Amino acid sequence: DWEDGAGGGTPTSYNVLFDNSILFEEPVIADVDVTLSTWLTPSYTSGIFYWKVRAENAAGFGPWSETRWFRLIRKSRPSCPVLFTYDGVNFVDQNPLLTACEKSGYVDIVTDYYHLDDPIELVDGMPTFQLREMEDEITQLHSIELITVDHSDVTKVACSIEGDISTYLETIPALSAVDHNGNNWLEELSANDGNLFEIEGPGHLIITFPNPNGKGSGYQLAAEYKNPDCHIEIDREENIIGKILPGNNLPQGDLIIEVLGGDGSWNELVAPPSRDQVTEEIILADLSKFQSASTDVVTLRFTWQMGYSTDAIVQIVPSNEEPIVQTWKVADFDMSQVRTKTDGWNGFVTGNPLVLKNGDTFEFSFGTDAIEGSGMTRDYIIKAVGKYQPDYSVYADLLPNMPQLEENYPNPFNPVTTISYVLPVEGRATVEIFNVLGQSIRTLVDDNQTAGRHQLLWDSRDNSGAKVASGIYFYRLTAGDFGDNKRMVLLK
Repeated sequence: DWEDGAGGGTPTSYNVLFDNSILFEEPVIADVDVTLSTWLTPSYTSGIFYWKVRAENAAGFGPWSETRWFRLIRKSRPSCPVLFTYDGVNFVDQNPLLTACEKSGYVDIVTDYYHLDDPIELVDGMPTFQLREMEDEITQLHSIELITVDHSDVTKVACSIEGDISTYLETIPALSAVDHNGNNWLEELSANDGNLFEIEGPGHLIITFPNPNGKGSGYQLAAEYKNPDCHIEIDREENIIGKILPGNNLPQGDLIIEVLGGDGSWNELVAPPSRDQVTEEIILADLSKFQSASTDVVTLRFTWQMGYSTDAIVQIVPSNEEPIVQTWKVADFDMSQVRTKTDGWNGFVTGNPLVLKNGDTFEFSFGTDAIEGSGMTRDYIIKAVGKYQPDYSVYADLLPNMPQLEENYPNPFNPVTTISYVLPVEGRATVEIFNVLGQSIRTLVDDNQTAGRHQLLWDSRDNSGAKVASGIYFYRLTAGDFGDNKRMVLLK
């Protein structure tokens, strides 16, 4: 309840002074209307901050209020492990990997295909990358590979979320683009020119494209969550290709892309995984499942909850060119910057993933061949298998409200598999292995355990130490009133 403006009288606005120094040496000054509230967005981190306010009326400003203070604590939420590439001088960040595991609450192991947008420089003749864990989280990397795609200079490469690789040529703009309020956004979405379509809060966008040759061919959908580019482009007949540019670490599944079926229903094509920065990702779907080949147009709907912006959504013209695709395994790696040493880790061996925690950097290289033929260029795609999760010792508020038993990995397996589970509170937990007759053959743990995520290895042996036969087995987590079973297969 501040004093009146100069000479008394009803205030018409206010000044707010805000700084991290009680002397207000470099303050942020905000003009506030009579609602008596404002948003301040300084570039400060954590610490103690000071503020004061004064009122203004027609005669001028009144005196400043007494100085108040508050403490700002910025605790970042977990994000994903970030891929870095070498530009000839430094390693520069590209984007997080394994983001799709957020959709299952950090339970599922996912396969992530990341198409590099920028050219890379070789290190000692080898494509070299880094994966850095930069947040309070734990990454399990089960494998990472490099896919090289050699193609002619006149084509571009499309790589789907599932790893399908093809090439395309030119682009065609949409026929119409209308949002949930009936606003026309066709001009903004017709070219990748920085003229953004942008909406805060929930909404949807309906876009139509010609159905090329009436054959239900596909589209490359490019979209993102916040302030990136976006393209929708056409690929080979009877496939939908979508290039997704999600960003800014919004909740998984915030953006959903659907196609209108012949019966008037909307059919989901993809809920793309999030990224922090603009990138190109492709989705594939068979349009013939949803509509007749004689349909003149294809209608797509983008739906979001947190806000959405994009630059262009266009149709692409496919190429008949077959690119040269090769997959390369890690040839060399450097563990010197991995402080979280994984016991016995000497490469991507089944059942023994690489574990990265905050501050760890894993550097790895591939021994690839040279591009053959003139007029050819090379694209790079990183294929990563794994997942990440919050470090529950830091993010206790992100623990689930009930225990979670995860799928073992690998499955099928021989002879070792990893069993993971999450406990929301400290307490006694039991993990047992059962045969198909329901007989308990091995107890992996039966003890009081802390809240958080736990991992166990089963080496295919029973309680006596003898190796068990190939076949189907079950593992069970019991914690308090909670119990859950899952199935696994031992193959020898």
